[in-house]
Amino acid sequence: MRFFNISALALISILSASCGSSDGGNSGGGNNGNTNPGGAPLSEMDCEAAWTSYVKSHPRGLMLRYENRSMGHISQNTIEVTESSDSAVTESHRTGGNTTSTTMTKDEWMQSCTSPSEAPSNNTGNGTIEAQRKEIKSTRAGTFNTNYVKMKFTQTLGDSAAVTVTETWTNDETYSSFLVFSKSIMTSETHTMESITELIGIVRP
Repeated sequence: MRFFNISALALISILSASCGSSDGGNSGGGNNGNTNPGGAPLSEMDCEAAWTSYVKSHPRGLMLRYENRSMGHISQNTIEVTESSDSAVTESHRTGGNTTSTTMTKDEWMQSCTSPSEAPSNNTGNGTIEAQRKEIKSTRAGTFNTNYVKMKFTQTLGDSAAVTVTETWTNDETYSSFLVFSKSIMTSETHTMESITELIGIVRP
């Protein structure tokens, strides 16, 4: 019986809870949108300031390189800011021989930022936040001040069930959060699977 590995879903949930929306689920992508922890929309002036800070923290040439380890397999992916201006920020995502890109425009940012969002909750989808705190985390890319979140997901398929516990560290920078390290352990009646993603390189232009 195969179960969907939900470590990516956990990361998306955490980043979305932090800033009101996500960039579409790319591993290690930056935050965007409503950054008010109370869930209420920010004023247009605050959102303008937030966008200016976001653009400043995502300069063209910023590059994040990750290593993914799961079931004895190792792969790498790279995220690079290819365009950054007052109107939009574009990121390139390279995994193996595949390259895709995502763009966050100022209009999209402002719409998300000024729209109300649901109040934060310990229940995120089918997951429950079990721990959340500030931590210092070291990887091969360096040492970072991070926000640590531990989540537990339960999946049921027929008579079988699987529990996934995911620990995620994202860097503690307003408007510029990216994945530093994540560890996911999925346990079912028949097997256990561990997945790890680590930031192994960062280039700040």
